[in-house]
Amino acid sequence: MGVTDVPADDRRDATAPSPARCGARHLIVTLAFTTSCCLSGVAFGWPALAVALKRDGAFSYKCDDDDDECSAQEVALARVFTIGVLCLFAARLPVGLALDRVGARVTVAVSLLGAAAGALLFADRYHATGFGLIAGFANGVHIGSMHLSALFPGKEGSVTTIFNGAHQMGALVFLAFLGIYEGGISLAAIFRGYAACLASFAVLHFCVLQPPTRYRKGDAASLKCGVPCLTVHQFSANDAKKQSFAASAKSVVAHVVFLPLLAYKASILLSLQFFVATLQPRLAANGRSPTIARDMVYVFNVFNAGLGLVLGLPLFGRMLDRGDVITVARWATALAILYNVLLALSALSAWPLTGDVPSYFCFALGRMAFFAYFFAHVLATFEANFGVAVGLLSAGASLVAFVLVQPLVAVSIRRNAIGYVAAGLTPLLVATCAWNERAMRRHAANSRCDASVTTEPVI
Repeated sequence: MGVTDVPADDRRDATAPSPARCGARHLIVTLAFTTSCCLSGVAFGWPALAVALKRDGAFSYKCDDDDDECSAQEVALARVFTIGVLCLFAARLPVGLALDRVGARVTVAVSLLGAAAGALLFADRYHATGFGLIAGFANGVHIGSMHLSALFPGKEGSVTTIFNGAHQMGALVFLAFLGIYEGGISLAAIFRGYAACLASFAVLHFCVLQPPTRYRKGDAASLKCGVPCLTVHQFSANDAKKQSFAASAKSVVAHVVFLPLLAYKASILLSLQFFVATLQPRLAANGRSPTIARDMVYVFNVFNAGLGLVLGLPLFGRMLDRGDVITVARWATALAILYNVLLALSALSAWPLTGDVPSYFCFALGRMAFFAYFFAHVLATFEANFGVAVGLLSAGASLVAFVLVQPLVAVSIRRNAIGYVAAGLTPLLVATCAWNERAMRRHAANSRCDASVTTEPVI
């Protein structure tokens, strides 16, 4: 029977949009990816911004006239970065709670406006406050995008990997700012323009892209492809009675995977922060040419931004699509160990700067692997309390990392002990990864037992 022979009611159903043919979801993910590239991971582009800040005279008042390297300035800049990363992860609890309670539309729009305010403060030389606001509010875009993976059934792992790739692409933002600054534009003018860009994205997300609540896997809601009226998998306010924050937090903390995952994430964050916070001092050591140091910053940021997405999506995204989260966690741990070993060898043997390129490669790919694993694992394990789980895990892990990394960076720079600290992180990574994997296997076994009990016929 041809299409013209289909009855009117059936013809309407036959031409109705389906998830496989709906182009609106691709447009939404593309625009959300673009926004995420501009904000979610900018804190990890710190080495390029640190170069611009040093040339702009930030914290130069801490330097003596006869101190060429000025370790006090390096420590002050490292402190700004550490504060920003602390805000980046600590803010995930209120952001996650907001996502669960008030929905993606308000959460993402307010986050973009908050980051814009931080950019204005940074332009006025309130560096720590401004950078902290930018990094902290970046969570709203990053976490607020993860629910969009539900629009692609069976490909959720790939979509979350794409957004984690955008998180890494954010490192290019400050690299671009460094190039613009070297072209003669002041940092104040650059960050004011950045604030205007973020405010424009806030309007776009509030008016067009984000649903009032969020999307989830498994709803039977109809698909409407108009933007912003895409309602497939959308949470309804009447779906279920929302738990209080205390009840949600208690449920998350009591879960078998919570403490091991918290310890594992804290060790990974400590390793990542130490690597980035000590990068600029390593490049500036021993009277190296500023031009060579700048070029190596470019290399680091390009690796950190592009390589993780190019290799991470086909590799880790496919693993996560088939549910192989343990393998991705092992990859993340192995790469973290490798870049710490390479960092230790570089610091202890004083090889040429080009010898650090393999560590940049491992850092970029390892960071992509960990965050792709983390969000996919938390989304699958704590779907009903996703925002609260992400917030508690990130806040706890970032607090531990912040308490440890600040004295480690200060001691490493002042006593030239970067290599020893990097080598000491390796056993910590191995131990926390093993504990986390054991908890994951235990959770999987418990889930299988629960499923077998549920499906057992009643006689």
